[in-house]
Amino acid sequence: MATFSPYEHDEARKIVERKHEDAVRPRNRLSRVAQETGQKAVEGVRKIPYADRAIDLGAGAYEQAVEGLGKALSTTALLTLSNKRLIKKFARRDASVTTMEDIRALDLKVIDAVRP
Repeated sequence: MATFSPYEHDEARKIVERKHEDAVRPRNRLSRVAQETGQKAVEGVRKIPYADRAIDLGAGAYEQAVEGLGKALSTTALLTLSNKRLIKKFARRDASVTTMEDIRALDLKVIDAVRP
């Protein structure tokens, strides 16, 4: 079983806290005008019989679409990062790095400092 350094414990704690904050905090990525317009539209739609079911279905579909887009972008980003370039980048920081396994063996603090 692997043991974690104090740095790794601290980073794991930060991740858990961030996930909790993101789950609790409302997202305000739209301008105030856009939010108000959207809210008026939702209020108008809620007056239609069975609209609540349609809203729930629409929200679920939107969430799935955004999740799929995120996965697609992440996969594309990973495919454009060659192992050779990654090894070269880490080797500049630590001359002992010559393979991907060497990178995987590095302390998380070193990996975070190099971040490709």
